[in-house]
Amino acid sequence: MFGSDKPFVPGKWTLIVLLLAAMPALLGTAAVAPALPLISAAFPDVSETMISFIITLPPLATALSGFLVGAISDKYGRKKVLLVSLALFGFAGVSGFFLDSVTAIIFWRMWLGIGLAGLMPTVTTLLTEYYNGPTRARYLGYMSAAMGVGGLVMQTGSGILAEISWREPFLIYLFGILVIPLVFFFIKEPKREEETESVYDDGLNIKSSRPTKLDIKPVLIVYVTLFLSLIMMYLVSSKIAYLLTQVADVSTTVCGLVLGLCALFSAVSSYSFWRFARRFTSLQMFSLMFLMEGLGLFVIGTAVSVPVIALGAAIVGFGLGLGTPTGAMWLSSVTPQKYLGKIMGGQIVAVYFGVFASSFVGAELLALTGTYQGLFLAIGVVGVVIGVVYWVTAGLFRGRRSGV
Repeated sequence: MFGSDKPFVPGKWTLIVLLLAAMPALLGTAAVAPALPLISAAFPDVSETMISFIITLPPLATALSGFLVGAISDKYGRKKVLLVSLALFGFAGVSGFFLDSVTAIIFWRMWLGIGLAGLMPTVTTLLTEYYNGPTRARYLGYMSAAMGVGGLVMQTGSGILAEISWREPFLIYLFGILVIPLVFFFIKEPKREEETESVYDDGLNIKSSRPTKLDIKPVLIVYVTLFLSLIMMYLVSSKIAYLLTQVADVSTTVCGLVLGLCALFSAVSSYSFWRFARRFTSLQMFSLMFLMEGLGLFVIGTAVSVPVIALGAAIVGFGLGLGTPTGAMWLSSVTPQKYLGKIMGGQIVAVYFGVFASSFVGAELLALTGTYQGLFLAIGVVGVVIGVVYWVTAGLFRGRRSGV
């Protein structure tokens, strides 16, 4: 049995702690991305593809464990899973500071990936169980904004720490350990409620309350959408440092700042998510996400200077910030409470399979185009095309209030 007989009323600190726990959820594996060229230099006999596995294999572990972690949270409670996830994230992440082989680093970062599998779905589920209607939409936007701020802090901090050596960026994962006592004291297990089929209009083009049956169609739409989006977005995290060093031979601090700018603009758009959601349906929001990501990648691919590359990264981040809370809000509106953990776990599966797939997509595009500029240009065009397809599809459902 979950929760106590006395209903728990989440307060200000509950929200703050949940947002802190969410901060590393999306870009946690990419935090050391600014140090990848230094790691390549420290291990000259290791291929670039193998080095990239440091940030792309942990997402595979996240994707493979996401459904299981979600199901465990449904059975044993959200708080326990969140505590264990933060511990895995923190200790496995910091281990890279002490290790002396790429293979060992990758092994422990697989455990980091399993820890990440419990962060975003658990925090998302707790927010949807604590809050309803416009408040839920606003706080889900705040959650995505927190993930953007987390990406800004972690990647910028990583770039600065990389000025010391390639090891220091791994210390950024101590953040997860620091959040554990806050979760222990300020987060309570929500009381499970009876499922209801009542639906009310929350003014956000998305139906609210809890259904009794799972509507699988929007779930699949969200999963496929986030999978495609993260393939494009993660190419920025994994490849832009190499492009920047080619264009201007910049420092790791500059690489971190550019990646941080992407995360910052993701936070800005996520913070304003509920304002966009009042005007656009879910499919239209996804369309805007792809159009912005595609445009940003196109700008990066045509850039010949660091400021223009930074502008493109900011546009990509703004697009991603619109899509992440849209997916969470839509899933929460079509999922019975007893399945919330598993379905939100599926969301993280889709996200991190996209992250993992990006390494192979990037390698193929790089081989096909021959340059990093060509890679970004090609995937940018694909993003714009997908965005147009989503917008046209959304037009076919105009007038419906199902969130489509």
